[in-house]
Amino acid sequence: MGVRFLEAGVEGFARVDSARTFVHCPPTPRDDPVSRKGDVWLTYAEAGQRLGVSPEAVRAKAIRRGWRRQHGNDGKARVRLPFDAGEPVDRAVNTQSTPVRKSVDPALVHALEGHVASLKTENERLAAALETLKAELAAANARASEESASVEAHNATLKADIEKLEAQLAGAETRASEESAKTAQAIAAFETLAQRLEAMAAQRAIKPWWQRLLRRA
Repeated sequence: MGVRFLEAGVEGFARVDSARTFVHCPPTPRDDPVSRKGDVWLTYAEAGQRLGVSPEAVRAKAIRRGWRRQHGNDGKARVRLPFDAGEPVDRAVNTQSTPVRKSVDPALVHALEGHVASLKTENERLAAALETLKAELAAANARASEESASVEAHNATLKADIEKLEAQLAGAETRASEESAKTAQAIAAFETLAQRLEAMAAQRAIKPWWQRLLRRA
């Protein structure tokens, strides 16, 4: 009687402690695989198939009810499923919820269709406006190209005129230099001639009168 009470106390303590952590101990012949009045050690996936719930639900249920848990030799976590935890099920567990189909209000559908139609019309209007803007931009670019070509041609003409005027100015400056040289030469010649005339006049002025008479005779 006392031994049974002690075993029950140890088992209760293990159940309380298993709510916080796994009990890492190898399975005993008494516990593996079927023992203790029909209890079985199963993985969470196997227990889920047996109970018809997901493995996460089995894990939460084991913590809530204090079922013993441990790691097997293959490294997988197992839980001791009581014999009265639930009946086996033949179908696989569906972990995804089935979407619920709700009825749609016809007025809402009509309003949405009208809104979609108005959006489509607005999109078509915007597309037409965009094409118009593209055409205007192309025309503006063409005019800009023509004006640019005209400006370039006018600039080329002005450049040619300027070069022509510069050539004419250079020629005029050359001719002016030549005329200035000729003028300087003429002035020098006239100065030389004047000097000679003055010398001759001075020479004549200093001769005696009788020499002038002899020269006349």
